[in-house]
Amino acid sequence: IPSINTITLSVYAPERVTISQSDLSPSAAIQQMLEPSCTDGTITMSGKDEFWNGVFVQNPDSRHLGIPTYEAIDNQTVAYFAPRCGGWTFIGKQQWDEVLNGSSFDTPCYSASELGRCGRHDSKLLAGYSMTCLPIQNRDFHNLQCQGSAKSKTVQRYCPQTCR
Repeated sequence: IPSINTITLSVYAPERVTISQSDLSPSAAIQQMLEPSCTDGTITMSGKDEFWNGVFVQNPDSRHLGIPTYEAIDNQTVAYFAPRCGGWTFIGKQQWDEVLNGSSFDTPCYSASELGRCGRHDSKLLAGYSMTCLPIQNRDFHNLQCQGSAKSKTVQRYCPQTCR
């Protein structure tokens, strides 16, 4: 499995900067610099393509270049660190093996701080339906329910607070 072995840091600042040795292990340093800072490994992605939003959970068993990935709770999307852009990007789960085999896709990248909020929060829209979570709460559609419908995992991904 390929991993990041060396990081080069360039500092451009008007004042003098001192860089000192860290007491962190290499893996802890990479985690602190590159990964979202969600202590429980759960993040609600927001402000992106609607199919890239919703609740994602860190999968420590799935790594890209030594960095854990995040998977949508409906198992449809993977968020991973992409060195080509120095940030996080998204890919459909069906294309994940292509990424692991070296393929690169032209998708937007985001810093860890731009991904979203830690924890489980309702998204602005339920992807693919262009509606809020209110119709879910009101049980307006029999095929879009928190439990017991074919789309329940998708509903839970985008409306986790509504589905509590």
